[in-house]
Amino acid sequence: GALEALRRAVRQHGEDAEVVELATDIEGLLGVTPGVWFGLDPLRPGAVVHLRSMRGAPHLEGAVGLLESYEEASGRWAVSLMEDEEVKFLLKENLVAGLPPSDDSEGEDYKEEGGKPRPEESPPWWAAAMASARAAVGARTMAGARHE
Repeated sequence: GALEALRRAVRQHGEDAEVVELATDIEGLLGVTPGVWFGLDPLRPGAVVHLRSMRGAPHLEGAVGLLESYEEASGRWAVSLMEDEEVKFLLKENLVAGLPPSDDSEGEDYKEEGGKPRPEESPPWWAAAMASARAAVGARTMAGARHE
């Protein structure tokens, strides 16, 4: 169907940095791990990333940077950090494509405890759209997994 055609088209143009960025954004909106749904590695020079699992440097947790280059010998990415204007050499496991989730988590303010919308407010339009998209992706992912 249309979703499979989209996946094929994105993979066909997977060397285009803008296509990879768009695919990564779509995967983020769908709530899936970047690279999983479209099959493209979002970690490439010029990509925006944020840092995670920084046990040795907890002050860098969530820091945002740009990938500069991959060092084959060390297996690390050169990441130019935005705030420090410093370059760190980090393992892939410490990098997540895109910006970190915001602390104020859009949409959380309309929920009461238990996750139900308050009677006087309706959830934003995108909440229903995201739930629908996630369900469609989940169904397709499960169907694909059964055929492999």
